[in-house]
Amino acid sequence: MVAELEGKVVGMVGIHLLKSARQRHTACLGMMVRTEYQGQGIGKKLLENILDLADNWLMLVRIELDVTSDNERAIHLYSSFGFEIEGKKKYYKEREVF
Repeated sequence: MVAELEGKVVGMVGIHLLKSARQRHTACLGMMVRTEYQGQGIGKKLLENILDLADNWLMLVRIELDVTSDNERAIHLYSSFGFEIEGKKKYYKEREVF
């Protein structure tokens, strides 16, 4: 799913459905908004739309995502939609990932 302004892609979001029988109710989410368009509600609208798809069409129960610990805007956005930090990964070069 993409966000366009004046014919230019300024953001996108997608979900990857997990295939194993034990995880079919789960998906992984990835999202980005171009830096110069952040803070304008684009990420919020993308997230609203992809979660509607996940909840009402794909019948997903769980959605997972990774976000770097210094991306406070994204953490705030995800938290406002009910996402919770479950743990931290330290595999990124110089930053923690939630």
